[in-house]
Amino acid sequence: MLRQRLLTAVSLIPLVAWGVLVADSWLFAAILAAVLLLCAWEWGRLAGLRGALQQLLYVALCGLLM
Repeated sequence: MLRQRLLTAVSLIPLVAWGVLVADSWLFAAILAAVLLLCAWEWGRLAGLRGALQQLLYVALCGLLM
């Protein structure tokens, strides 16, 4: 498990550094929004939302709030 997390971190650190230092602000914002919506989907599962419809409504609400 630790090995997988380290490999993920090693592969994502350059992408995040590129996004912060090189990418246009609109591209960085779009990528960050997509990641946050994926996180909202996971959080909905952890919070006990039952069914895809409830999770989709939660993600849509998070998207509207962004």
